[in-house]
Amino acid sequence: MNQGEYDVVFMDWQMPEMDGIRATQEIRRCHQSPTQPWIIALTANALASQRQMCFDAGMNDYLSKPITLERLAQALLGIPYIAENVTTNPTAIAPGPPLNATLAPDTTQASVDPQIWAQLVQGMADEDIMAELISLFLEELTQQLEQLTKAIATEDYPQICAITHNLKGTAGTMGAKLLSDAASHLEIAAQQAQPEAIATNFSRLQHQATAVQIVLQEKQQKAKV
Repeated sequence: MNQGEYDVVFMDWQMPEMDGIRATQEIRRCHQSPTQPWIIALTANALASQRQMCFDAGMNDYLSKPITLERLAQALLGIPYIAENVTTNPTAIAPGPPLNATLAPDTTQASVDPQIWAQLVQGMADEDIMAELISLFLEELTQQLEQLTKAIATEDYPQICAITHNLKGTAGTMGAKLLSDAASHLEIAAQQAQPEAIATNFSRLQHQATAVQIVLQEKQQKAKV
C-alpha cells in the first residue's frame, strides 16, 4: 500500500505475519480518507461473528470461499464508483446489434476489454487469486455452454434465460463485453421465444466464448509464472 494506491483490495483472512483484520486496521489507520481502498474480505468461514469482525475492522464487504463469479460480480458492483460508472457511462449500456444481425468475426484479443481487465488485475494483488478467478470463470463457462446446448435442444426458454442472465453478469465482470453482449441478446431471444434468433445468437455466443477462453487461458498461464 505504501508503493501505490489501489481502488480495491481483496483481503485474505489468514495470512502469514499479519492477519487480514490487523492489515485492514493498519490500512485504515495509515491512509487518509480520499485514498482509502474498498476492502473485500476473503475467508473460508461464513460465521456471522467473523463477518462482523471484518466490518468492525473497516472492511467494506465479505466473500466466503469457494468464491462464485456471481457473488464476486455482486461485490464489485457494490463499489460506489463502479456502480455509478455502470449506470451513467453510455458505453457500458449501449445497445448491441439487432438479434438477427450479420456478425463480423471479432479478433481474439478484442474479446476481453483491456481497461476493465487492468482494473480487475489491480484489485487482485495476489496472483494466485487471479489464477483461481480465471479457473472459476472458465469452468463455469464450460458448464453454461453445455447447459445452454441442452436447454436450446428442448426449447426450455426459462432455463435459457436463467443461464444467459448469469453469464451476462459474470462475463461483464471479467471484461468479456462481447460475450456479455451475446448472452444478453440470447436472453432476449429466449424471452421472446424466437427459435431463429436463439440459434443465431447462440452461434455468436459460442464464437465469443471460444475467443474469451483462449485469451483467459493465456492470462492464466502468465499469472502462474
